[in-house]
Parts: sequence; C-alpha cells; structure tokens
Amino acid sequence: MHSREMEHLHQHGWLRVSDVVSQETLAEMLAAAKRLEVQFPLGFTHNDNYSDRTIVPRTAPPKPTEFATNHIYPNVGFLEPVLLAPLANPAIHEFIESVVGRDYYLSNTWMQCVPTGTGRMWFHKDPRGSVSFTFLLDSIGPRSGSTCVVPGTQLNTPPADFCLNDINQAHPDEVELRGEPGDIVFFAPEAWHGRAVNASGQTTRRLFFNFYSRSSKASTSWAKGVSEEQVEKVKATLPEKTHRMFELDPVLTARLQTDAFTSGELRVGAKSHDRVLADITHALRTYGKSSGHPKHPGYLLPYTTRLTEHQNFSIIQYLRQIRPVATLKTWFRPLSKKLPQFQNRQRYKT
Repeated sequence: MHSREMEHLHQHGWLRVSDVVSQETLAEMLAAAKRLEVQFPLGFTHNDNYSDRTIVPRTAPPKPTEFATNHIYPNVGFLEPVLLAPLANPAIHEFIESVVGRDYYLSNTWMQCVPTGTGRMWFHKDPRGSVSFTFLLDSIGPRSGSTCVVPGTQLNTPPADFCLNDINQAHPDEVELRGEPGDIVFFAPEAWHGRAVNASGQTTRRLFFNFYSRSSKASTSWAKGVSEEQVEKVKATLPEKTHRMFELDPVLTARLQTDAFTSGELRVGAKSHDRVLADITHALRTYGKSSGHPKHPGYLLPYTTRLTEHQNFSIIQYLRQIRPVATLKTWFRPLSKKLPQFQNRQRYKT
C-alpha cells in the first residue's frame, strides 16, 4: 500500500484497491461462491452480527421484517477456504495494521448475496477498534446493493441515529462502494455506513472481512461455530505469519484492557459508537493522542484505532450535527413495547 492510499482511508473512511488476487485465484473464488449458492440457495439463519454458534440452512426466503433481508453465509471462509485467499496478500495486512495495530483477530467473515429489489440497510456505526473490507464477487454499479459510506463520518461525528431524521434514506454525500470482481474496498466501521438499494435487476454478491484489535475484543464472531479442524485447514492455505489472527487469546485481551482503562472506562469505550455521552467521553480521552498501549508496545488502547491519532476532538463541531427530531426518535424508541426492536427502527424498507 502507498502512503497516499492509507491517507485516503484515514481521511475519507474508505478506499478501493484492485488486483489483490490473481485472475486464476479469482476464478477459484467465484467457483467456490457458486458451490455455496447451489448447495444453500437461501443462505443460513443468522443472529448476533451475521453469525451464530450453530448456523442452519434457510428453508424459506427472509421476510421483509427480518434483521437482514438478504442471503447471508456466515463463517464463509471456513466453509470454502479459498474465499480467504485475499488474506495471503501482505499488502492487505500492512493496511490493517495501519488502522488497528500489529496484533488483531479475523473477527468476522461472511458472504452476502443481495437479491434484486432488496431495500436499503440503515445507517449506523460499529463498535470502535476495527477495520473492514469487502471483496466484490460481481460487477457492482450504482443502486446495486453495495455498502455505502458517508465520507469523513468516522471522525468527530455522533451516532447516525442522532443526526439523521431517517436513517433508512440515502445521504446526499454517501459513496457506494462499487467496483469490479476482485476489487477490495476497505472502510472504517466507525463511519456512518449502510447498504444501498438493489435496483439493478440482478443479485449481487460480495465477501465481508472484519478485523478487531486484540485489545478491543476477546473473541471472534466465528469462534463458537467453527471446528478446530476447519481452522487448521484454513491456516494451511495461508502464510504462517498470518495464523495469529485465528488464535484466540482472551487472557491477553483482559490484560490489555485492565492495564489501560478502569472497568467503567471500558464500558464507556464499548458503547461509544451508539451513545452520545459515552462517545464524547471516549473521544476526549483518545482523540489527538497516541493510540499505542502505554504498557504493551505494539498494541493499541482498547476501542481505539489510529484514525483518531492526528485529529482533535471538537465538542462544538460534534454537537452541531445532532438534530432534535432524530434525537427524540432515538430516545423514545425503546419505550415502545408493541413491536420488536428491528421493526421499531424500520431498519429495512422494501
């Protein structure tokens, strides 16, 4: 990766990279994705961030009111190891390290198939301390169900719920993460992001990869649903120096966390992506300062990334983005007992 590319991600919250795998490897990945679609045409049931302890093939299409109305294949790299082939490219790891430090988990991996006619996914932020990328399996153009990001919102912005009167609607500044098969698009999960409508007339597919700083997360989304044999099979396909991202170490994570923050500070950091007061408190503690762990060189502070090291936090700028109507909707939403939370939020529109 060139420094200008890393600067683009740090500044705008996203970055497209091409030619990460060879054409031969891309063909093998496309064949593997097709095998999964033929064997499991509707994907799998999924809970808890597109994963679960036991994934079960779907027997009926998702309903419009479900958490996700597309077809999800959790733990996809462990079902078809060739789908993790991009992780053999050292430039990918160089970039990941530039955001979350040298030691991280592969926190999550899944394939998403977005049928034509699928509506938008709401704007939101993910917990701090991670970086993600998508690997495109199809040519994805405008309004084709791609991930969409509002550039610059990874820094100094409240949760989207407090700023947008309707988090389901397109944002005038959003960028759809489009491209051709084989392209990778990195994005900062701390930016406002969602998914565009798919009005393209065809299903579009992409792989997702998420990586957490080891100080921010003690485990992974796939740990309880993947066998040790599957993990070893995947590791055998990748360079040895990458194996660390598959090896869980909750004891180390606990040490990194307790040596950095009090338990109260940790709770604030964990909630800083969706609670305004926690977000402000955590930002004041971390913005404009080194994200390096003071007691463990090479590791980062919990719930931080290097995106904030050279950015000052402005409470005035932050609060100016908050909208009264959006805030009232967010505050009163939990009071409703008539509908499940995902229906209250109307996160998906079809």
